[in-house]
Amino acid sequence: MLCSLTTRKLLAAVSLLTLGACTGSDSTGFNLELRPDRIQAKLNESFPKETCPTQLMCVAAHTPQLALVNGSNRIGMRIQLQARSPIVKSAPSEAGAAFVSAKLRYDRTQAALYLDDVKIDDLKLRGVPDAVSKLVAEMSPNLIGTAFSEKPIYQIPSDKLTERMQRLALKDVYVHDGKLRVSVGF
Repeated sequence: MLCSLTTRKLLAAVSLLTLGACTGSDSTGFNLELRPDRIQAKLNESFPKETCPTQLMCVAAHTPQLALVNGSNRIGMRIQLQARSPIVKSAPSEAGAAFVSAKLRYDRTQAALYLDDVKIDDLKLRGVPDAVSKLVAEMSPNLIGTAFSEKPIYQIPSDKLTERMQRLALKDVYVHDGKLRVSVGF
């Protein structure tokens, strides 16, 4: 049993050293960089989303555009919004956009990164009364948050030893130089 435990520790150390050679390391461990185009593709899978909280209005969110902000543990994005009346079919739908941010959350059991704590940083709707804009601003975080809670933006595969080690040793997730970085270490 002792030999087996020592062998596992040795394999873990070799895996992390190999991982460090491939991804870069610093004094606190190793860093993986997730490409923005892969994150964007995952965001696109989560939209469009629509909610109709009242009989008078529906709000749809679509076309997210990723915006990574250096030094932040939040992911930013611009999302297109559409407000419409489900009752008055002839009423035009009004378009706008919101800049939102969401906090990164790592779910160790699924080895996946999710977005939580959605905040509307800026909202602009054209041709909509202030009361409707306020309602859209109140509904949008829940609508967008639902889209994020359903699908992870990244999941660590478990088919290789180094990837299994990453699942166990993930320490932090943050944005640096326009890329999402995952810090791995013990």
